[in-house]
Formats: sequence, C-alpha cells, structure tokens
Amino acid sequence: CLPENQKVLAARSVKELNRAGRGIVGTVWDNDRQVLNDMGITDLIQAPTFPSLIKMILAGRADWIPMEASNQPGMERIMEGKRFVPVPGIRFSLIESRHFMVSRNAPDGEEIFTALQKGLRKLSRQGFIRAMLNATGFHETDRLGWETLNQDAVDRRRSQASPTR
Repeated sequence: CLPENQKVLAARSVKELNRAGRGIVGTVWDNDRQVLNDMGITDLIQAPTFPSLIKMILAGRADWIPMEASNQPGMERIMEGKRFVPVPGIRFSLIESRHFMVSRNAPDGEEIFTALQKGLRKLSRQGFIRAMLNATGFHETDRLGWETLNQDAVDRRRSQASPTR
C-alpha cells in the first residue's frame, strides 16, 4: 500500500484488512483472487493491466495490492513514481507450485525429463534455488516471523502434496 495509508498498515488480520480498505488484483490473477476470497477478503476489485492496478491505488479507488516481497530495503517498491510498502507483520501464501511441462511423446522427452529432474536436484542440493528465492526477497518475511493469514490452507496443501510425475 502507499506509506500514508495508516489504516491498511495497521491491519493484522483478514478482518482488519477488510475494514481497512479495498484490495485490487489483475483480471487474470485467478489464483490470487481465489486465495484471497478463500481467506475471507470481501472487498476486492480488478483491473486489466499492472499499470492500471497501480493507478487505481494512486487514484484512491483501491487501497492495497497483493505482491511478492521485494529485496529492496524495507521491502518497498517504487511503482509509477510512488513508493509502496508492505503491510508489516502479515502475509499470505498463493498455495501454488511451479511446473515444467515435458511431453513423453516429444522426441527425447524421457531424456529431457530425466535431465531436468537431475538438474533441479543438483541446484537444490547446492542451495542455488534457495539463494535465488532469497535474492528476490521471497524468504524475507520468514526471517521476520510474519504471520501467514492463510496458514491453515498452507498446512492442508503441504499434507496433500505428493511427488508426481
């Protein structure tokens, strides 16, 4: 949110965030919208492009936008020439994963899949993947002990996760 939005900055729960102001997401941010709705966010609007999301906040038509942590000092971002800051102490998880698609029917599909798995394991063992996530600020809120507002959904997802091929 904008650093002067004291109502949003003071929110520490979904209930308080709902009272503090209106959230905004992109029209194609289906996962974000679903997670926020499942959490109980009740006042959420949409805009078609990222610049329009920011302009809606600057115009006072929305108060906050869900975004990943920044690796900048204070995890702030400069967008459309204005400073945006995270709501301290709270976060939510999108409860998603990243996948690589490799067709078994493609020429060398099995070999490509095997090489991809081997490479990902090696990068993980070397700490490269974690280092890249840390460099983007991904784990910053972990270090600060911020509360995950949808921790119950995160825990359910972890308990259901199983390696698939």
